[in-house]
Amino acid sequence: MNCVLATENEKLREEVKKWVQQAVNTQRDLDEAKRKRLELEKENDSLNTEAIQVRKKNKRLLRNIADLHEEMEAKKT
Repeated sequence: MNCVLATENEKLREEVKKWVQQAVNTQRDLDEAKRKRLELEKENDSLNTEAIQVRKKNKRLLRNIADLHEEMEAKKT
């Protein structure tokens, strides 16, 4: 009887070890996913800032083109 209980106990220990390892791995995966998400959010913020700067520059260039066009039209007349 003790031998059967010891075998069962050992099986349960092994099962618990597996569960603990799975939990540890899951936590690592979650931590890694959080780290990657934060990294991507920072990159996204940076890209958004860059996009805003590019749009401002484009507006400025379009105004310059419009001004040059007006000057050329004024010189024609």
